[in-house]
Amino acid sequence: MISINGSITLSAPATTANFGAGFDALGGALNIRNEVVFFPGKPFSVKIYGEGSNSLPRTKENLLIKAYEATFREFGEKIVEGAFIIKNRIPLSRGLGSSAAAIVLGSSLAASLINCTKEERDEVVLKVALKFEGHPDNIVPCYYGGIQICVESQGKVNNFSLPLPSQLAVLLVVPRKKISTQKARKVLGKKVNIEQAVFNIQRSCLFVWSIDRNDFRWLKEAMEDSIHQEKRLSLVDGAPKFFKEALKHPLCISGWLSGSGSTMAFATTKNDSKNLEEYFQKILEKLKFEARLIVTEFTDSGIIFSD
Repeated sequence: MISINGSITLSAPATTANFGAGFDALGGALNIRNEVVFFPGKPFSVKIYGEGSNSLPRTKENLLIKAYEATFREFGEKIVEGAFIIKNRIPLSRGLGSSAAAIVLGSSLAASLINCTKEERDEVVLKVALKFEGHPDNIVPCYYGGIQICVESQGKVNNFSLPLPSQLAVLLVVPRKKISTQKARKVLGKKVNIEQAVFNIQRSCLFVWSIDRNDFRWLKEAMEDSIHQEKRLSLVDGAPKFFKEALKHPLCISGWLSGSGSTMAFATTKNDSKNLEEYFQKILEKLKFEARLIVTEFTDSGIIFSD
Protein backbone atom coordinates (compact mmCIF):
# COMPACT_ATOMS: atom_id res chain seq x y z
CA MET A 1 0.00 0.00 0.00
CA ILE A 2 1.12 3.58 -0.52
CA SER A 3 1.05 6.12 2.27
CA ILE A 4 -1.64 8.78 1.90
CA ASN A 5 -1.89 11.94 3.96
CA GLY A 6 -4.82 14.31 3.82
CA SER A 7 -7.48 13.65 1.18
CA ILE A 8 -7.81 12.37 -2.38
CA THR A 9 -10.14 13.95 -4.94
CA LEU A 10 -11.32 12.30 -8.16
CA SER A 11 -13.91 13.30 -10.74
CA ALA A 12 -15.54 11.44 -13.63
CA PRO A 13 -17.69 12.65 -16.53
CA ALA A 14 -21.23 11.96 -17.62
CA THR A 15 -21.54 9.87 -20.76
CA THR A 16 -23.92 9.62 -23.67
CA ALA A 17 -24.09 6.27 -25.43
CA ASN A 18 -25.32 4.71 -28.67
CA PHE A 19 -25.48 7.88 -30.81
CA GLY A 20 -28.54 6.42 -32.48
CA ALA A 21 -27.46 3.48 -34.58
CA GLY A 22 -24.29 2.64 -32.62
CA PHE A 23 -26.19 0.53 -30.11
CA ASP A 24 -23.84 -0.71 -27.33
CA ALA A 25 -20.83 0.23 -29.49
CA LEU A 26 -20.43 4.02 -29.37
CA GLY A 27 -20.17 6.38 -26.41
CA GLY A 28 -18.86 9.82 -25.54
CA ALA A 29 -17.88 11.76 -22.42
CA LEU A 30 -19.71 14.98 -21.55
CA ASN A 31 -18.41 17.90 -19.52
CA ILE A 32 -20.65 17.27 -16.50
CA ARG A 33 -18.68 15.72 -13.67
CA ASN A 34 -19.34 13.81 -10.46
CA GLU A 35 -16.71 14.03 -7.76
CA VAL A 36 -15.59 12.08 -4.72
CA VAL A 37 -13.34 13.35 -1.93
CA PHE A 38 -11.88 10.58 0.23
CA PHE A 39 -10.27 10.90 3.66
CA PRO A 40 -8.34 7.67 4.36
CA GLY A 41 -8.03 6.52 7.95
CA LYS A 42 -11.18 8.34 9.06
CA PRO A 43 -14.19 6.40 10.43
CA PHE A 44 -16.42 5.16 7.61
CA SER A 45 -19.04 7.69 6.54
CA VAL A 46 -20.73 8.82 3.32
CA LYS A 47 -21.99 12.33 2.61
CA ILE A 48 -23.82 13.03 -0.66
CA TYR A 49 -24.51 16.40 -2.24
CA GLY A 50 -26.40 17.28 -5.39
CA GLU A 51 -28.20 14.70 -7.54
CA GLY A 52 -29.50 11.77 -5.49
CA SER A 53 -28.73 13.39 -2.15
CA ASN A 54 -32.19 12.43 -0.88
CA SER A 55 -32.29 8.92 -2.34
CA LEU A 56 -28.86 7.29 -2.66
CA PRO A 57 -27.67 5.06 0.21
CA ARG A 58 -25.09 6.38 2.65
CA THR A 59 -23.97 2.86 3.51
CA LYS A 60 -21.65 0.31 1.92
CA GLU A 61 -24.54 -0.48 -0.43
CA ASN A 62 -23.76 2.74 -2.28
CA LEU A 63 -22.59 1.78 -5.79
CA LEU A 64 -19.41 3.84 -5.53
CA ILE A 65 -18.44 2.12 -2.27
CA LYS A 66 -19.25 -1.33 -3.65
CA ALA A 67 -16.95 -0.73 -6.66
CA TYR A 68 -14.28 0.67 -4.31
CA GLU A 69 -14.28 -2.44 -2.12
CA ALA A 70 -14.51 -4.84 -5.08
CA THR A 71 -11.31 -3.35 -6.52
CA PHE A 72 -9.33 -4.07 -3.36
CA ARG A 73 -10.57 -7.66 -3.49
CA GLU A 74 -9.54 -7.89 -7.15
CA PHE A 75 -6.00 -6.87 -6.18
CA GLY A 76 -6.05 -9.11 -3.08
CA GLU A 77 -5.43 -6.12 -0.83
CA LYS A 78 -6.94 -5.05 2.49
CA ILE A 79 -9.67 -2.43 2.13
CA VAL A 80 -8.67 1.06 3.29
CA GLU A 81 -11.45 2.50 5.43
CA GLY A 82 -12.25 6.19 5.34
CA ALA A 83 -14.80 8.95 4.88
CA PHE A 84 -16.39 9.69 1.49
CA ILE A 85 -17.85 12.98 0.28
CA ILE A 86 -19.72 12.50 -3.00
CA LYS A 87 -20.75 15.47 -5.15
CA ASN A 88 -23.16 14.48 -7.92
CA ARG A 89 -24.00 16.66 -10.92
CA ILE A 90 -25.08 13.93 -13.34
CA PRO A 91 -28.87 13.36 -13.39
CA LEU A 92 -29.82 9.88 -12.13
CA SER A 93 -31.56 7.23 -14.26
CA ARG A 94 -31.70 9.49 -17.29
CA GLY A 95 -29.29 7.77 -19.71
CA LEU A 96 -26.30 9.95 -18.82
CA GLY A 97 -24.05 7.36 -17.21
CA SER A 98 -24.53 8.24 -13.53
CA SER A 99 -24.00 4.59 -12.56
CA ALA A 100 -20.90 4.31 -14.73
CA ALA A 101 -19.46 7.45 -13.11
CA ALA A 102 -20.05 6.07 -9.61
CA ILE A 103 -18.45 2.74 -10.48
CA VAL A 104 -15.43 4.28 -12.23
CA LEU A 105 -14.90 6.73 -9.37
CA GLY A 106 -15.02 4.01 -6.72
CA SER A 107 -12.78 1.61 -8.57
CA SER A 108 -10.26 4.29 -9.61
CA LEU A 109 -10.08 5.59 -6.05
CA ALA A 110 -9.24 2.12 -4.75
CA ALA A 111 -6.63 1.56 -7.45
CA SER A 112 -4.97 4.88 -6.56
CA LEU A 113 -4.37 3.57 -3.03
CA ILE A 114 -2.60 0.46 -4.26
CA ASN A 115 0.95 0.27 -5.60
CA CYS A 116 0.40 -0.69 -9.22
CA THR A 117 1.39 0.47 -12.68
CA LYS A 118 -0.93 2.58 -14.82
CA GLU A 119 -1.44 -0.43 -17.10
CA GLU A 120 -2.47 -2.59 -14.13
CA ARG A 121 -4.80 0.13 -12.90
CA ASP A 122 -6.44 0.53 -16.31
CA GLU A 123 -6.96 -3.21 -16.65
CA VAL A 124 -8.39 -3.76 -13.17
CA VAL A 125 -10.62 -0.66 -13.10
CA LEU A 126 -12.20 -1.56 -16.43
CA LYS A 127 -12.55 -5.21 -15.39
CA VAL A 128 -14.30 -4.30 -12.13
CA ALA A 129 -16.40 -1.56 -13.74
CA LEU A 130 -17.65 -3.82 -16.51
CA LYS A 131 -18.64 -6.47 -13.94
CA PHE A 132 -20.93 -3.90 -12.33
CA GLU A 133 -22.13 -1.96 -15.36
CA GLY A 134 -21.91 -4.39 -18.27
CA HIS A 135 -22.04 -1.61 -20.86
CA PRO A 136 -18.62 -0.61 -22.25
CA ASP A 137 -20.12 2.29 -24.21
CA ASN A 138 -20.63 4.06 -20.87
CA ILE A 139 -17.67 2.76 -18.87
CA VAL A 140 -14.95 3.31 -21.48
CA PRO A 141 -15.62 7.00 -22.28
CA CYS A 142 -16.18 7.67 -18.58
CA TYR A 143 -12.72 6.32 -17.79
CA TYR A 144 -10.77 7.52 -20.84
CA GLY A 145 -12.85 10.50 -22.01
CA GLY A 146 -13.56 11.43 -25.62
CA ILE A 147 -15.75 9.63 -28.13
CA GLN A 148 -15.02 5.92 -28.14
CA ILE A 149 -15.75 2.90 -30.32
CA CYS A 150 -16.08 -0.12 -28.02
CA VAL A 151 -15.48 -3.62 -29.37
CA GLU A 152 -15.83 -6.76 -27.26
CA SER A 153 -13.59 -9.61 -28.41
CA GLN A 154 -12.64 -12.85 -26.65
CA GLY A 155 -13.86 -11.61 -23.30
CA LYS A 156 -11.99 -8.30 -23.55
CA VAL A 157 -13.15 -4.81 -24.43
CA ASN A 158 -11.03 -2.89 -26.93
CA ASN A 159 -11.59 0.82 -27.44
CA PHE A 160 -10.73 3.15 -30.30
CA SER A 161 -10.86 6.93 -29.92
CA LEU A 162 -12.43 9.26 -32.47
CA PRO A 163 -11.41 12.92 -32.86
CA LEU A 164 -13.24 15.20 -30.44
CA PRO A 165 -15.74 17.52 -32.21
CA SER A 166 -14.65 20.52 -30.16
CA GLN A 167 -16.82 23.03 -32.03
CA LEU A 168 -20.04 21.24 -31.05
CA ALA A 169 -22.27 22.00 -28.09
CA VAL A 170 -24.61 19.34 -26.73
CA LEU A 171 -28.08 20.30 -25.53
CA LEU A 172 -29.58 17.80 -23.11
CA VAL A 173 -33.33 17.67 -22.64
CA VAL A 174 -33.76 15.82 -19.34
CA PRO A 175 -37.38 14.76 -18.75
CA ARG A 176 -38.79 14.69 -15.26
CA LYS A 177 -39.57 11.00 -15.71
CA LYS A 178 -36.83 8.48 -14.99
CA ILE A 179 -36.34 5.33 -17.07
CA SER A 180 -34.47 2.35 -15.61
CA THR A 181 -32.05 0.56 -17.94
CA GLN A 182 -33.85 -2.70 -17.16
CA LYS A 183 -37.19 -1.30 -18.33
CA ALA A 184 -35.60 0.28 -21.40
CA ARG A 185 -34.05 -3.05 -22.35
CA LYS A 186 -37.29 -4.93 -21.85
CA VAL A 187 -39.21 -2.97 -24.50
CA LEU A 188 -36.75 -3.89 -27.25
CA GLY A 189 -37.61 -7.53 -27.78
CA LYS A 190 -35.05 -10.19 -28.66
CA LYS A 191 -34.96 -10.19 -32.46
CA VAL A 192 -33.71 -7.79 -35.13
CA ASN A 193 -34.51 -8.38 -38.80
CA ILE A 194 -31.93 -8.07 -41.57
CA GLU A 195 -33.31 -4.75 -42.83
CA GLN A 196 -32.97 -3.20 -39.36
CA ALA A 197 -29.44 -4.54 -39.00
CA VAL A 198 -28.33 -3.17 -42.37
CA PHE A 199 -29.97 0.20 -41.66
CA ASN A 200 -28.04 0.58 -38.39
CA ILE A 201 -24.73 -0.71 -39.75
CA GLN A 202 -24.87 1.84 -42.57
CA ARG A 203 -25.59 4.72 -40.20
CA SER A 204 -23.06 3.79 -37.54
CA CYS A 205 -20.41 3.70 -40.29
CA LEU A 206 -21.60 7.11 -41.45
CA PHE A 207 -21.33 8.42 -37.87
CA VAL A 208 -17.68 7.32 -37.63
CA TRP A 209 -16.94 8.92 -41.03
CA SER A 210 -18.62 12.20 -39.98
CA ILE A 211 -16.76 12.50 -36.68
CA ASP A 212 -13.43 11.38 -38.15
CA ARG A 213 -13.68 13.92 -40.99
CA ASN A 214 -15.14 16.66 -38.77
CA ASP A 215 -17.87 16.90 -41.42
CA PHE A 216 -21.35 17.13 -39.91
CA ARG A 217 -23.47 17.43 -43.07
CA TRP A 218 -24.62 13.82 -42.68
CA LEU A 219 -24.64 13.64 -38.89
CA LYS A 220 -28.42 13.91 -38.55
CA GLU A 221 -28.91 10.91 -40.82
CA ALA A 222 -25.98 9.11 -39.18
CA MET A 223 -27.86 9.07 -35.87
CA GLU A 224 -31.07 7.58 -37.23
CA ASP A 225 -31.91 4.23 -35.69
CA SER A 226 -34.26 1.31 -36.37
CA ILE A 227 -33.70 -0.79 -33.23
CA HIS A 228 -34.24 1.08 -29.96
CA GLN A 229 -34.86 4.85 -30.09
CA GLU A 230 -38.50 4.91 -31.16
CA LYS A 231 -39.49 2.26 -28.62
CA ARG A 232 -37.66 3.94 -25.78
CA LEU A 233 -38.87 7.43 -26.59
CA SER A 234 -42.43 6.12 -26.36
CA LEU A 235 -41.85 5.31 -22.67
CA VAL A 236 -42.07 9.04 -21.89
CA ASP A 237 -45.29 10.81 -22.83
CA GLY A 238 -44.53 13.73 -25.13
CA ALA A 239 -40.93 12.74 -25.84
CA PRO A 240 -41.47 11.46 -29.43
CA LYS A 241 -43.24 14.70 -30.39
CA PHE A 242 -40.56 16.90 -28.80
CA PHE A 243 -37.80 14.88 -30.46
CA LYS A 244 -39.40 15.27 -33.89
CA GLU A 245 -39.97 19.01 -33.46
CA ALA A 246 -36.44 19.62 -32.20
CA LEU A 247 -34.82 17.93 -35.20
CA LYS A 248 -36.69 20.24 -37.59
CA HIS A 249 -34.83 23.35 -36.47
CA PRO A 250 -32.06 24.36 -38.93
CA LEU A 251 -29.60 24.97 -36.08
CA CYS A 252 -30.02 21.40 -34.83
CA ILE A 253 -27.20 19.39 -36.41
CA SER A 254 -28.34 16.06 -35.00
CA GLY A 255 -30.25 14.38 -32.20
CA TRP A 256 -30.24 11.05 -30.38
CA LEU A 257 -31.65 9.33 -27.33
CA SER A 258 -28.89 9.36 -24.74
CA GLY A 259 -28.14 5.81 -23.64
CA SER A 260 -31.39 4.07 -22.75
CA GLY A 261 -33.15 7.40 -22.00
CA SER A 262 -35.03 9.30 -20.90
CA THR A 263 -32.66 12.15 -21.84
CA MET A 264 -32.68 13.38 -25.43
CA ALA A 265 -29.43 14.91 -26.70
CA PHE A 266 -28.95 17.32 -29.58
CA ALA A 267 -25.84 18.68 -31.27
CA THR A 268 -25.35 22.22 -32.54
CA THR A 269 -22.42 24.59 -32.89
CA LYS A 270 -21.28 26.41 -29.76
CA ASN A 271 -22.12 29.71 -31.47
CA ASP A 272 -25.71 28.58 -32.04
CA SER A 273 -26.33 26.86 -28.71
CA LYS A 274 -28.04 29.83 -27.04
CA ASN A 275 -30.52 30.32 -29.89
CA LEU A 276 -31.33 26.61 -30.02
CA GLU A 277 -31.74 26.48 -26.25
CA GLU A 278 -34.28 29.32 -26.43
CA TYR A 279 -36.16 27.50 -29.19
CA PHE A 280 -36.23 24.28 -27.17
CA GLN A 281 -37.60 26.16 -24.17
CA LYS A 282 -40.45 27.44 -26.31
CA ILE A 283 -41.25 23.91 -27.53
CA LEU A 284 -41.25 22.58 -23.96
CA GLU A 285 -43.73 25.28 -22.95
CA LYS A 286 -45.89 24.76 -26.04
CA LEU A 287 -46.08 20.99 -25.53
CA LYS A 288 -46.29 21.32 -21.73
CA PHE A 289 -43.47 18.79 -21.58
CA GLU A 290 -41.74 18.69 -18.18
CA ALA A 291 -37.99 18.67 -18.68
CA ARG A 292 -34.92 20.69 -17.83
CA LEU A 293 -32.32 21.88 -20.32
CA ILE A 294 -28.58 21.41 -19.79
CA VAL A 295 -26.03 22.84 -22.23
CA THR A 296 -22.69 21.05 -22.25
CA GLU A 297 -20.04 19.73 -24.65
CA PHE A 298 -17.90 16.69 -25.33
CA THR A 299 -14.71 16.34 -23.32
CA ASP A 300 -11.43 14.49 -23.74
CA SER A 301 -11.10 14.19 -19.95
CA GLY A 302 -12.10 10.91 -18.36
CA ILE A 303 -11.18 10.14 -14.77
CA ILE A 304 -9.26 13.05 -13.19
CA PHE A 305 -7.14 12.95 -10.04
CA SER A 306 -7.00 16.41 -8.42
CA ASP A 307 -4.53 17.76 -5.91
